[in-house]
Amino acid sequence: MQLQSNLCMLIAYDSDFGVKIRLKMSVKTIPAPCELKNLFGQLCVKSKEIPYDVIMCTRELCARYLGGVWKTISPEQLYLQPIIGGVSNLLFLVKLPKNVVAEGTEPTCSLLRIHCSDDLDRLLNEAVVFTMLSERLLGPRLFGVFPSGRFEQYIPSRPLFCDELKCPGITKHLGKIFARIHLLNVPIDKKPRVIEVADEWLEKLGNKIRHKMRLKMIQVDLSKEGNLLLHDGYTINENGDFDANDDENPISPIDFEYASYNYRGFEFGNYICECMLDYGNDKPPFYWVKPNRMPTNEQLYRLFNAYLDEIDKQKRDSDHFYSTKNLFLNREAEIQKLFMEARRFPAVSHLFWSIWSFLLANRSLPISFDYISYGLDRIALYYECKPRLLEYLTE
Repeated sequence: MQLQSNLCMLIAYDSDFGVKIRLKMSVKTIPAPCELKNLFGQLCVKSKEIPYDVIMCTRELCARYLGGVWKTISPEQLYLQPIIGGVSNLLFLVKLPKNVVAEGTEPTCSLLRIHCSDDLDRLLNEAVVFTMLSERLLGPRLFGVFPSGRFEQYIPSRPLFCDELKCPGITKHLGKIFARIHLLNVPIDKKPRVIEVADEWLEKLGNKIRHKMRLKMIQVDLSKEGNLLLHDGYTINENGDFDANDDENPISPIDFEYASYNYRGFEFGNYICECMLDYGNDKPPFYWVKPNRMPTNEQLYRLFNAYLDEIDKQKRDSDHFYSTKNLFLNREAEIQKLFMEARRFPAVSHLFWSIWSFLLANRSLPISFDYISYGLDRIALYYECKPRLLEYLTE
């Protein structure tokens, strides 16, 4: 292998003349995570002009981590569009021009995710979890990882609305997704992390008085931040269902920034909370709290049945890939156990995400979201749910 000079000579197509021209691509170091966050933070969804230094940096990232024909396009040929929806990451769509064809397996478009966090341990955990889920086709494909973010599959889709989380067709697929993720054996710390992480965040906030709760639970599973996308081509009808075969995946989980092993009840408690939190507000505080949208027992029963059905199916079909501990013999007893866990953990979810919100409010993030208001609302909801949690802790 020969040493490379400071400049690489590349071949690109001149779109006006249809001929190949030579480009020079700098091989200078990609900006540090904090610098990259600030650089891309200049953009917003309504940006009409994209600064040239952002285009240059994006083109360099694409060339390095997507490879193939991405190395041959000029900055002027690159399509870059900010995407709305991230509350702790910056999201962008990158695309090749229409007249440029992929040379091999490289994608023609990708989602560029820029991390706003500088917590290296958490980002490493997320990268491991995202990679495993990508390999198992449980989430978007992973195209490239770099210290400040990653390139992942762009899925034409839209976020699920909070009311849709309770629709029959949606809950059926959510149960499948939760089960498949919970059964994975992921090579990260197996200790439940929700209280430990919240306590670390409180330390960063400088709070000297912290209430530590010792949570006792037998079943420990992987938990994730509740971000879900409904793929284009699927529509939810008036009965809350959609046409999808059992082997199709119309819903994809995304954004595993806070993924870790946790209590199973935290997953379902978080689901209950998300059913009443609407992030579709385009005006401050950029969300609505809808306490009357809590899922009913019938809706939770449907979710838990789908969850147990999928665990049984994975047990039968693929023992090689999945842990098969604590499989369920008495279905009704197991469903009641899930009800009990799910009802105890909304308080933990509200407390966890309120501390998260206060922590992010203490940072300078180029994201339109009222973190202080959100944190205060989640704290208020925590106190509403706290009695049920205390009943459990004092048993």
